[in-house]
Amino acid sequence: LEDFGFINTLVASSYAEALQKIKTEQPDFLIIDIELDGKKSGIDLAHIVNQNHHIPFIYLTGNTNRNVLHYAKLTNPYAILIKPFNPHELCTSIDLALYKYAQQNIKPSQNINQVINQCIFVKEKDGFKRLNFSDILYIQSDSVYLEIKTTDGNTYITRASISEFISKLNPGFVRIHRKYIVNTNYIDKVNASYIDLQGVILSIGQTYKAGLFHILNLA
Repeated sequence: LEDFGFINTLVASSYAEALQKIKTEQPDFLIIDIELDGKKSGIDLAHIVNQNHHIPFIYLTGNTNRNVLHYAKLTNPYAILIKPFNPHELCTSIDLALYKYAQQNIKPSQNINQVINQCIFVKEKDGFKRLNFSDILYIQSDSVYLEIKTTDGNTYITRASISEFISKLNPGFVRIHRKYIVNTNYIDKVNASYIDLQGVILSIGQTYKAGLFHILNLA
């Protein structure tokens, strides 16, 4: 994987260990073996990933039992590869899965008159602070917390997952990395690896590059 430019962020041998590392590392992509240590399988893990984390994944397994593979298919993996595998085949499957995932998560454009809510409220010590979408520069994930950076240089902290939070925003926001959501209205420059957001340089994750470029109408 590293030879093909991917960064391997975690290895887990059991269902429980995998869930813990998914929570702390927030990976862009998962390769799941159907056979895991312990009572719960990779199929059990895939169900939780679909319900709570929404991370794209493929199966890489030595299990060829047709009934088992049938249940694996019901979790909607992007591919099922049988061991022994070819490294080029594996990386091609990952590239295709990332592309399909990015295409599926492109938000359709909306007429501005159909956007009812143009703000969010974040908790403060003595109540809730209103933040207009137009005042938000970008959002950065820090484990189970999010840092909301505003155009006036302030930072607001809220407890939420980045996947959950982006659903509350309007189509002007796009996820560019496992850690970042940005307000596209403030993008000054973009290239294959980073964006310049009014002087703030943020990396573009490989998972989200195709979706970002599509939204910005870049070839």
